[in-house]
Amino acid sequence: MIEFACPRCEKEFSIPDQDGGRMARCRQCGCVMVVPTSESCDLHARGEARILPDAESEAARKEISLDPLGTEGKRPSWFLGILIPLIIVGFAVWFGFIKQDIVIGGSVRSGSPAFDARGPAAIWGGVSTIAIALGIHAGYFWGRIRRFRTCAQWAVGLAILLFLGATLAAALVQDKVEEHEKVQWQRAREGAEKQKQAIDEIMRKRAAER
Repeated sequence: MIEFACPRCEKEFSIPDQDGGRMARCRQCGCVMVVPTSESCDLHARGEARILPDAESEAARKEISLDPLGTEGKRPSWFLGILIPLIIVGFAVWFGFIKQDIVIGGSVRSGSPAFDARGPAAIWGGVSTIAIALGIHAGYFWGRIRRFRTCAQWAVGLAILLFLGATLAAALVQDKVEEHEKVQWQRAREGAEKQKQAIDEIMRKRAAER
């Protein structure tokens, strides 16, 4: 890859080696220049482009259009990279952190495909959902910019690990919540049975006194 800067606005670019020596137009300022060759870049840390005179600029036939973002034909997706992640984050915040009632992945013990997480488990479910949004944002927005592609790949990997860890934590917490609710329900049932037995005993005593 040939790396150089626009001689007018100093915007940095990166193009394939086969485009070296061709005429190019800067998308940011419109300057027409001659792209440095790969040989000149080997001698210097960064190639130097040369501005064409007006006469040569008007006569330029085979210009290459420079992309300031270095996306190599793939523009960052504002729909998949910005709008969709924002919607997912809003869903996670509302159902995971505010209402604390969200449906996430299967339970570790029961093996069910999905379960309704409540309370602390819902917070972890919200974190796992936000991790999905971060992965989509990194992949479809920053992953399409050449200079940020490596960082975006690492971000997607970290988002996947965060998603798996948060989902596992939500499942474990939800299992404990269900066990606690089951114990509370069992105690309430036993208390109701004892209360019923006490009432029956009182009724029998009153009947015997009559």
